[in-house]
Amino acid sequence: MTPSLGARKLIMAAYLYYRRASPVLDDGQYDQLAIGIVKRWDKLDPHIQWQLGSKIELLSSGHHIRVTKASEAGACLWHHAVKGCAPHGDPIDDWIWDECKELSWARAEG
Repeated sequence: MTPSLGARKLIMAAYLYYRRASPVLDDGQYDQLAIGIVKRWDKLDPHIQWQLGSKIELLSSGHHIRVTKASEAGACLWHHAVKGCAPHGDPIDDWIWDECKELSWARAEG
């Protein structure tokens, strides 16, 4: 798995776990994915690094991860593919507009 693909998967997993209480990965899978991403941090696009925060934050928790609208949509599709249903809870409604990045984002933990 490429570093960027793994990072996107981790972002979606954090959203499903913290925001929707509908995890797709178990804790061990999540931790292993995070460790692999941290090991290849320098290969990540700066935008993905921004979404993930820092290497130290990433190894301690995922509640701080920045989720974009694309991440949310992908997470819901992934959840449906794995579990056969939509995730619990409601979609994000408290988006923050980032003028510099020209996108809306929210923390994985709502």
